[in-house]
Amino acid sequence: MNPLKRYLSAGLLVPLLVACTIKEDRSDCPDAGNGNGNGAHSLTIYFNYDPAADVEDEKAVEKIDIFVFDRQGVFQAEWPDNDPHHSPMTIPAPGLSAGNYRFIAWAAPRDAYTVSPAILTAGRTTFAEMELAILSHGDTLEYKPVFQVDTMVRILNQGDAQRMDLLFKPTYCTINLTLKNFPDPYNAHGMIINDTWNGKYKLDLSCVFNGMMLYIPFRSSYTAVGGELLSSFRISRLLTTDIADHRELILDIYDMVTHVRFSSMDMFLLLQDKVKHVVDYNAYTYDHIIDFDAP
Repeated sequence: MNPLKRYLSAGLLVPLLVACTIKEDRSDCPDAGNGNGNGAHSLTIYFNYDPAADVEDEKAVEKIDIFVFDRQGVFQAEWPDNDPHHSPMTIPAPGLSAGNYRFIAWAAPRDAYTVSPAILTAGRTTFAEMELAILSHGDTLEYKPVFQVDTMVRILNQGDAQRMDLLFKPTYCTINLTLKNFPDPYNAHGMIINDTWNGKYKLDLSCVFNGMMLYIPFRSSYTAVGGELLSSFRISRLLTTDIADHRELILDIYDMVTHVRFSSMDMFLLLQDKVKHVVDYNAYTYDHIIDFDAP
């Protein structure tokens, strides 16, 4: 079996389920929760990861949370999987009547995020009320591998075989920055990234703005010869709407002894393609060299 495929098994019978993306025309889909049929008695869900994602990051996933909403955005069910890399997990019957549902799932290390409100009530809690926060230390955040998928699903009350596939995509991108030829290569320098996207989201990955967050690198190395410093960051994914949403992303280079800021740079300008002068918003990884001897 492909090690990147994980699945949940629910109950004994598996009726037909048809998935359609958020942007599809769903005018022919029946409404959820309207009593049209008994719906699914059981459900098997297969989890996959975007092939462009880092395999090592996928291995860091320790839990998966699935949240189910009806078409009006009312919460219907939550299905957690706290052991996604081992044998299939059997869960109770979904209890969903035939119709359309929005499935939002998050996958991450166990201590990577929290969801609010802490108590979710089926039929009462709404999508608009819910938020997800990447865990931080004050205003400092080391973003862990967190994945998400958001899709509309149509459940029919017919058939005896069902399969549902969810494709997880990273909620973050990795930025590898190399600094070369420091004016004073023997001092230890450090890097942080300041971001107005502070790791607080609605479940659909839209950002909740309420202050600046400082990203610290999850990996750093320093070479005295030539004065090269490599730091790798995970930050919230770059989106085509970032500039319009007034997102600010600033790199600060500082002296780790005196804490004096050495330089400040706009990350959106740094990450632009040197020919096209635009940022590749579809990328999961960005590599950039800052050479202080360059003209």
